[in-house]
Amino acid sequence: SMGYLVSGVAHELNHPLNNISLTVETMMEDMEELNKENLKTYLLDILTQSERAKHIIENLLDFAGARRVTVIENLDIVSVVKKSINLIANQLRINKIDLNQDIPEKALYIKGSQSKLEQIFINIIINAIQVMKDGGILTISVKPDSENKNVLIKISDTGPGIPHEEIKKIFEPFYTTKAIGKGTGLGLSVSKSLVIEHNGEIKVESKLGAGTTFIIILPLYEETV
Repeated sequence: SMGYLVSGVAHELNHPLNNISLTVETMMEDMEELNKENLKTYLLDILTQSERAKHIIENLLDFAGARRVTVIENLDIVSVVKKSINLIANQLRINKIDLNQDIPEKALYIKGSQSKLEQIFINIIINAIQVMKDGGILTISVKPDSENKNVLIKISDTGPGIPHEEIKKIFEPFYTTKAIGKGTGLGLSVSKSLVIEHNGEIKVESKLGAGTTFIIILPLYEETV
């Protein structure tokens, strides 16, 4: 399966790299007419695509166990979620996906690794983008569950949903409903192991024809006096 993985990742990396080349070619052709606004859009696109390539490589390295140096710190999960959204905002726009946010102003602290948490959210969001082929609505909420000293992060799509019997399988490595070469199917299994590493859990609720919700439950960090 390593060969399958490598070819999957190669295919996945090709997308952002092709997009970058196309954007640069377009910019070169339109050099004369480029105004500041157009330029900014093109540059944002290049930035997003290179971030995307970086995340694909990080996924692979994580999977291969190559990135084990992690800084664990007190983090405001609200700002981690916002930063993750910013990283893929451009992809949402390109794919005609509207964003609904229900995110508090107030910080909610957890203990964890910024890069790994971002990766959890970005993997799930990219998965949501991929299932909403004709656009849709992505809903992201962050809510404290003070009673259980947890924070709940919910990420919902309006995609086709997952058949009941498939739900158990979606966190298995290499599980993918996409055509071979379209995705490695690693995103969700990596996300799950990263959530567990943060002493959290991840749940899925899905209705055929009505979309899917991923619920990530992480322990709130409380200063002990």
